[in-house]
Amino acid sequence: MDLPAIADLQRADRILPADASDAPPADAAGARHRPLLERSAVFQGMPASALDYLLAHASECALDSGSVLFFKHDPSSFVGVVVQGRLYKVLYGPDGQELIVGTIEPGGLVDEQALLEQHGRSFTAIAFGPSCVLKLARRHFAALMTVPLFQQRIDALLRLRLRQTLDSLESICLHRLEVRLARYVLHQLELQAPHAGGGDTVALPPNQSILAAMLNASRSKLNAQLQRWVRSGLVSRRRHLLRVHDLGALYAKASLQGAAAMSVSDGEGTPARAACPPWTDRRAD
Repeated sequence: MDLPAIADLQRADRILPADASDAPPADAAGARHRPLLERSAVFQGMPASALDYLLAHASECALDSGSVLFFKHDPSSFVGVVVQGRLYKVLYGPDGQELIVGTIEPGGLVDEQALLEQHGRSFTAIAFGPSCVLKLARRHFAALMTVPLFQQRIDALLRLRLRQTLDSLESICLHRLEVRLARYVLHQLELQAPHAGGGDTVALPPNQSILAAMLNASRSKLNAQLQRWVRSGLVSRRRHLLRVHDLGALYAKASLQGAAAMSVSDGEGTPARAACPPWTDRRAD
């Protein structure tokens, strides 16, 4: 992944205004970001007064591509809301190897756990492409946390993060690269389904190093696996777009119980989930 190594990471975020890290943004900036927040999963349906409070007390932080919002173990002095671009949650190994453990898109919170407890950051947050984050200082958390709907959303988000962490641990620790890649593609298909009518094409990260870091694999091994899929007819590629030609086979490669056997119904290419086989207790074998 083309991100700076540990020793070269620099705090390149630009705080606006520069003389006050938690000063309110200009009214025009608040008005510009409000429609995005109103559509986001976290803030949709929130009382107008809560959004007013957030926009009045958050500072706008502009990030160049590759810039660091915070490092792992930094104090959790603020929570962020991505309003432009994309942030990756990155972990670094002792030899500088990178593992991307999450992606934060516009409307998403950056380290929502900070709302509930003071802790050192558990990951390094790095911008991919020019990005902008609204930073809300800790002293303003209490006012937002008094909003019942916001509390419910944060609780649901933390439960989701726990499930995602367990799924990630299972994939990285117990499954080979082909399984991890198949699960990634299926997850991207699931995410885009509401917006693309359940299409069979996904957009891979434009930089293959990023996808390799997401899957805890080397670029060479990832590229070799993709080439095997292309040669077998499972997928086809055009630049960073990947089209799936056999969804049932992809489910089988993902080793997802209950989805490994897929059939085509009505002759229209619509996949149908097969019934799960009965579970057999083999502990006594």
